[in-house]
Amino acid sequence: MIQHAPATARLCARRTFAQNWELPFTTRPVLTARRHGQHSPIPKEANTFCSHQRLFSTIIGRHNIREKSTITTPCQKSSVKLGDEEGVNTNDVELSPLTKGKLQAQYEPASDSQTIYALSTAAGRGAIAIIRISGPACMLIYHALCPRKKLPRERYATVRALHHPKDTNNILDSDAIVLYFAAPHTATGEDMLELHVHGGPATVKAVMSAISEVNSQAIRAAAPGEFTRRAFYNDRLDLGQIESLGDTLSAETEFQRRAALRGRSGELSRIYEDWRNSLIEELAHAAADTDHSEEHSLDDMAGIWPGIIKKVEMMQDEISDHRFGADRGTLLRRGIQVSLIGLPNAGKSSLFNQIVGREASIVNQQAGTTRDVVEATVDLRGYLCTFADTAGVRAADVVDDADIDAIEQEGIKRAIAKAKDADVIVYVASIEPDPQGHGYAIPTMKELASIIQDDNRNSKPLLIVVNKIDRLSPSQCIDTMDSFTQDIHRLLGSKGNYPIIHTSVTDAAAGRSKEANIGGFSRALTHLFHELTHMPVELEHLIGVTERQSQLLQSCSQHLEKFLAEASRIAPPPDNSIATYHLELAAKCLAEVTGRVEGAGDVEEILGVVFSK
Repeated sequence: MIQHAPATARLCARRTFAQNWELPFTTRPVLTARRHGQHSPIPKEANTFCSHQRLFSTIIGRHNIREKSTITTPCQKSSVKLGDEEGVNTNDVELSPLTKGKLQAQYEPASDSQTIYALSTAAGRGAIAIIRISGPACMLIYHALCPRKKLPRERYATVRALHHPKDTNNILDSDAIVLYFAAPHTATGEDMLELHVHGGPATVKAVMSAISEVNSQAIRAAAPGEFTRRAFYNDRLDLGQIESLGDTLSAETEFQRRAALRGRSGELSRIYEDWRNSLIEELAHAAADTDHSEEHSLDDMAGIWPGIIKKVEMMQDEISDHRFGADRGTLLRRGIQVSLIGLPNAGKSSLFNQIVGREASIVNQQAGTTRDVVEATVDLRGYLCTFADTAGVRAADVVDDADIDAIEQEGIKRAIAKAKDADVIVYVASIEPDPQGHGYAIPTMKELASIIQDDNRNSKPLLIVVNKIDRLSPSQCIDTMDSFTQDIHRLLGSKGNYPIIHTSVTDAAAGRSKEANIGGFSRALTHLFHELTHMPVELEHLIGVTERQSQLLQSCSQHLEKFLAEASRIAPPPDNSIATYHLELAAKCLAEVTGRVEGAGDVEEILGVVFSK
């Protein structure tokens, strides 16, 4: 039998904020200190912070160059004036020579406090390349590459000649632009340098090689994602913002860019932190009253629990909205899956080629030409879409189609499976000669009704395309389309009023775009996409909810549901410890969304999941 510790015991097992700050500075939990905006005023070379997740060793020696300051090595009291940055012509002023020994002694590295550098622009030839440097040895690097030149004014672009640190006569780039950013208001929360150099591969290689030679123990190349990791540990970004940053960098279409932008502001993280704080506050009240009750019954807490239950129910509704937004955001980020399905020779492959703009599928009059699924990804009016051209679906019990071989049967099986997995189905029908000799007719695919149903027996978004409209005269077109519409309603019943578009891929191939109506097809399809991804104006920011966040919100909702089930019991009486236990687990799920606070689990493990995306 599971034993649930009293809620107050679990809550009070952690140190409070005030208790943490009564501890010696070197033993305070790093994530708690940073969350409350506390920064060390003590210029120690290193302070070790302790949290329940991990030990971090962090260099906190900062040099504020906004005032006249001095740099002193740990071993000596002598100093070198850096001067006042205000009103200084940074192109002309020279410094007194700084001995290499003093600067290197000042930046003796700890194992996890090394200065890192990386090329921020794309690799290869270009007009400009940007090299970013972050860490306590930024000034050491600057003075090594720009000897006898004053450190640039913070956030002011300055032209400098970059020299090799071991041979000042060796100029690496005569007209580089240098930018200096002082901690903590930087992208990583550390001192940073940006070197804008000419983008030739040889120049970039020479500068990056020179940086590493300044002090190989204190300076190294950054690991993938390390700048972002440092931004997280220094509270410049939370996990949600990091995910949105990754989505921004990988965005290929306009709507992907918009979705990624929703999570960059930190608004969602503030919402989740408010929810978590609300649960913690209610937990504290509930835990206090629970431990005063020997029987742990809700009867002794009648004045508190109804309010908590009401808040939890409201939070459940909000979580439902956030998960609804996440589903739509996921469609935009990963792309909308569209499956073309229909009878053989309906023109699916020809339409597919028109959409992707190339001969991606084989087109032939012989039935069953397409045997496997052919896919292509395109940007359709701002939406990332993956179109799948599939085998024509025909029944083996039809006399004319009795010669279906094993390969075609497998193709039909894959076509149906692909359509069932798609987000949108495009059913391609075609105008064919009537077998009874009465002009033209539009055959229907009997399997369509079962294909468009999802796992919950709801109908998938469906667009019906009637191809080969060029075979009909205007008067014939009206009668034939009316008859086909009635057939579709009989086939699909009252499952929905699906749009029907007519096209002619023959006219499209001949360059007659107006008659082909491919543009009408694109507009109808993007209208379906809009309906799939649209959110009300007041909820548009929820598009930024990522799949990982949605999974955590689902777990949170499950724990809140268990709390409500326990707290609402009448007979037998509810167990307060179990109820508060589920509230605490829900609060932990919310903590994992941002990863910034205690209770967020193993932050390194969470970061690994985020960066693996």
